[in-house]
Amino acid sequence: PIQFIYSAPKKDIDTLPSLEDLTAYIAAANQQEVREEAPRKGISSLMKTPPATAGEIISESYNALYGPTEMQLSNGITVLLKKTDFTNQKIAMFHQRYGGISLFDGDYLSAIYAPYLTQRMGFDQLAPRDVQEFLQPKNVFLNLNLSYHSETISGDTSTDDLETLLQWNYQRVTNPSRSKGHFAMSLGDIKKSVQQLSVIDDWIIQDQFFKLVFNHDPRLQILPRLSEIETLNIDKVLANFDRLHANFDGNVFAFVGNVDISVMRGFLKKYLANLPGKKQATPLELQYPIPQIGIVKKDIFVGKDNKARVYLEFH
Repeated sequence: PIQFIYSAPKKDIDTLPSLEDLTAYIAAANQQEVREEAPRKGISSLMKTPPATAGEIISESYNALYGPTEMQLSNGITVLLKKTDFTNQKIAMFHQRYGGISLFDGDYLSAIYAPYLTQRMGFDQLAPRDVQEFLQPKNVFLNLNLSYHSETISGDTSTDDLETLLQWNYQRVTNPSRSKGHFAMSLGDIKKSVQQLSVIDDWIIQDQFFKLVFNHDPRLQILPRLSEIETLNIDKVLANFDRLHANFDGNVFAFVGNVDISVMRGFLKKYLANLPGKKQATPLELQYPIPQIGIVKKDIFVGKDNKARVYLEFH
């Protein structure tokens, strides 16, 4: 026997399909021909366009006090390798540098959303679906996070998928997709998210709180208006993303876990040492959001529930 369970407000009872309608839908579905989907030919690597030449390891030393091996790469990147036996099949990667959204002068919204939009677009002419299907069976993770004062790249992987992590990192920061179709789909996801968050009391309060504390500084946008999101375009977003990753000179990448130094040398020269890197002629001037001076207070009324929340922040 087939059971149908209805769950709806009483006022909508007249709009629900009848038992006869549901039975007819099922009968029609049973008459449809179901064909097995032909298996897709997936990609065999994340590197559709591998680097033409390898970089170099220009120095290597061991810190006897703390235990890491330190390598200097030809593009100015410093690599710290710390071998541990905490877990036999895991390697964690971490990178952080100052700057973030404060590297930009104007058009902050494109910079803020560049990591999120490009994450959903694929890279190097590889469709997002191809990338997702390739990564799905692997034990590997990569995340880019951009704040107003820093960018963080973090990841972890099994020892077997270490090269995949380094390929993913290389492609993610150097070869974002230029597909307008993928950009439009990614932007649609962002718009839906903003619409959903814009009616949640806690998000509204947090947005108003930071606008109050930092005097509406455009580098801090917790909950932008939908009309602002609709102004984002692929050219500005990709230009800001490329600018953010145009130079890794002086940056540090740390790897902790079951690291095989001899294996890492080849991977580092092929991937990390091929990230763009050049000496800065002048130091970067960063413009961080500055909180207002003195006591700033504002009452914010949202929602219908009989409750209150107090935010206090000291600088």
